[in-house]
Amino acid sequence: ITGYTAEEMISKKISMDEFMGKGERKRIISILNRGSAEKPYRLVAEETSLYIKDGTLIPISLSASYVYHGGEPIAGISIFRDLRPIKHVEDSLRASEQKYRILVENANDGIFVYQDQCFKYTNPKFRELLGYTKEELDHMGFRDIVRPELGDLIEGRYVKRISGEAVPERYEIALLAKDGTWRAFEINPSIIEYESRVATQNIIRDITQKRKAQKALRASEAKYRATVEHTGTAIMLLEENRTISLVNKQMERLSGYKREEIEGRIPFTQLVHPEDRELMAGYHRARREGRRDIPSEYEFRFIDKQGNIRDSFITIGMIPGTRQSIVSIMDITDIKHMEQELEKARKMALLGEMSAHVAHEVRNPLQKIKTGVELLFHSMDLDERQKKLFNGVASGVDNLEKFVTQILEWTRSGKIRLKPFSISNIIKGLIFNRDEQFTRQGIEVNTAFDTQNDTIIVDGIQFRQLLENLIDNALEAMPGGGTLNIATSCIPEYTFEGPRQDITTRALEIRIEDTGCGISEEDLPHIFQPFFTKKTQGTGLGLALVQKVVSVHKGEIDVKNLENAGVRFTIRLPMDQTFSDDEVI
Repeated sequence: ITGYTAEEMISKKISMDEFMGKGERKRIISILNRGSAEKPYRLVAEETSLYIKDGTLIPISLSASYVYHGGEPIAGISIFRDLRPIKHVEDSLRASEQKYRILVENANDGIFVYQDQCFKYTNPKFRELLGYTKEELDHMGFRDIVRPELGDLIEGRYVKRISGEAVPERYEIALLAKDGTWRAFEINPSIIEYESRVATQNIIRDITQKRKAQKALRASEAKYRATVEHTGTAIMLLEENRTISLVNKQMERLSGYKREEIEGRIPFTQLVHPEDRELMAGYHRARREGRRDIPSEYEFRFIDKQGNIRDSFITIGMIPGTRQSIVSIMDITDIKHMEQELEKARKMALLGEMSAHVAHEVRNPLQKIKTGVELLFHSMDLDERQKKLFNGVASGVDNLEKFVTQILEWTRSGKIRLKPFSISNIIKGLIFNRDEQFTRQGIEVNTAFDTQNDTIIVDGIQFRQLLENLIDNALEAMPGGGTLNIATSCIPEYTFEGPRQDITTRALEIRIEDTGCGISEEDLPHIFQPFFTKKTQGTGLGLALVQKVVSVHKGEIDVKNLENAGVRFTIRLPMDQTFSDDEVI
């Protein structure tokens, strides 16, 4: 410790006054002198100092006592220990404690030590947050600043925590400030030893403003979610990887998928027609590359869960500061259909005007030709060959006159003369008039009428023409014989699609089936178009007129090839429909 050798120490060259710190030898001797031979004083672990060989003054712990002889001290025995290691540790601890105290005292979070249901220590920030003084808090506990119903819970957590039981490592709580207001805090407790006993050190952070911001955010989110949910447009949120992360109710209705089937599961390209996918995926990438030449509104074809294709109009844009897109989709299938129907109606109106004009111009000359042919036929002596020629001319004139009549029927106004009629009577009359032709062609006719629901209000002339055209079509389809089935029935509830709204009512269904050659699949979509025909002597107006009559009666007609052979036409008419004054004569 001292750096001296044993020889140097006992050479009597070292003076104790110089060896020990200044005045220390006298102080130690004065303490030992308190004793006597009968009751010697023993000095134990007294802190003092001495000089080592290099001249450094070091701290030591000294234990000493006198050796007595004849009642007088003749020598001293001492034991000392180098205190430098201990002093170093103590200095380090004091420095560390000072740094920790500075840190705690100047922390921007509230810090307190809790022990025995009391605040044992509080830093200035904690006192500032709640407004209490140190003296006030020294006599307070959690029960004084939490809601009464939570007192047992919080104190119970403290007991469980110091006992080593599992409790929340962090929680939020409202504390009562001195001014009577409740403030929200987040508390992070941990176990420490304080004054040689277990306690908790707690760090609290004021989250009152955070709570208010969260509440405002939730209110804002609820408002905008309600707006998104109740808008009439399908809306979705699109991620950078094309996944749909959010949809509204309208998107569920449009797509046919439930929300949980879409969100986070389906890429938007799954809802896009294959022919449109590459283009829209390219737009998606380019939009995230910051390109500004990408359209934000355009039309595309949407595919729902059932595989139905819907014409749609999309509006899309990036959400600022994110890689997400907000997408709005509007189903324009009905609008496109209406546009097509309007264009078709415009063309049909123009065609009708032209056709009516031609028909009127042709009808008068036809009458003169017909009259002239009849006069010549009956006033001349004709051989068989000449008679055959005249009959051919007369037949051609009749066909042309029939064609003109069909044109005029097709172009006439959409107004109808409504009266109650028995459908079965109309059909029976038409069958009776063609009985000879049915027999000649070898056609068997079967009928099945719903006699309980047989009366319907229609335009008798137009409806008779409609049925006559369909029966004539069946006759032409079975030149070599076959079977014609005609049946009627009532549908208690049937929904007719209207231009403004759908109507559900009783419906009369008429089915006319033949076992003829059928209609080619490529021709089926066109058979109701005016002047469309594949017959060598057909006008192409028969079925167009049928569809028009059904339409003005607010009904519907469809046609289907049967599995074995033949065709079925199905007509459905509303039995309880009302008509406006503009629709009837």
